[in-house]
Amino acid sequence: MMTKLWEARSLYDWHATNAVTRVKQVIEIMDAVEDTIRSRYDLALTDLTVLDVGTGQQQIQSAWLARRNRVIGIDLDVVAKGWSPRGFLTMWRVNGAYRTVKTLARKALRLDAMYARALHQELGRGAEDIPVYQMDVAAMGFPSHSFDFVYCSSVLQCVPDVNLALHEMNRVLVPGGVGYFTVQLYTSETGSLDPRLYSGDRSSIPYWAHLRPAECQRVSGNAWLNKMRLSEWRQCVDACLPNPIVKLSQPQAHTLLAIAQSLQERGHLQEYSLEELVTHELQVSWRK
Repeated sequence: MMTKLWEARSLYDWHATNAVTRVKQVIEIMDAVEDTIRSRYDLALTDLTVLDVGTGQQQIQSAWLARRNRVIGIDLDVVAKGWSPRGFLTMWRVNGAYRTVKTLARKALRLDAMYARALHQELGRGAEDIPVYQMDVAAMGFPSHSFDFVYCSSVLQCVPDVNLALHEMNRVLVPGGVGYFTVQLYTSETGSLDPRLYSGDRSSIPYWAHLRPAECQRVSGNAWLNKMRLSEWRQCVDACLPNPIVKLSQPQAHTLLAIAQSLQERGHLQEYSLEELVTHELQVSWRK
């Protein structure tokens, strides 16, 4: 219980301080995604039917996409709009008491209002009108050939059957449609998803603690992870998607490389390649 309370307080402090910054960061990411899709496939993200997989409670990327497209979101968690009692009852039934209480607290503390205000300031719109279905990406209820563009950010590392999820994402694309997903690599330095690694308070967490048996008790992630390695992701993507393009994002490679090499020289992390230790995420696109 104390761990959950600490996590909730840590997340509140981070979001309360960084709501505007986070919205701006996601907008920058989406601008870059748009440039990537245009350059690779000569496809403009305009007037498309779009699926946002794992839209999240704030739906920041959905709001960005909805400026010029028809957008539908899905998420394993119920996304409760406003204060509808029916929505929270559904959340309680589907996602349990902890998620429901956490959502009620977030709304009561005005965190959702902060994000909505930041979205309107940056994009001129929010996400209030974007429909979200409670749905598993590995078992979507949409007909085949339903979407022109499928987008998924940092979700698939939490999916047990990634092969099935990728097949589903490709199935719902129209012929010629484009898919794009990112996944944070478990072997990345922040791959444990411990909230402290994102809040800047990492004084008690050694580098790659989650991969080091003597240190792994020092981290506590906030989600179940499939723990797939870089080679497994590459094999899965090649097996499930047509002509995928895979880019490795390594924003702190120079600094992390030196630290990883030092640790390996002292006998740590020797079962991992330097490439997978310094890679933060995979960015994958394909055309059906």
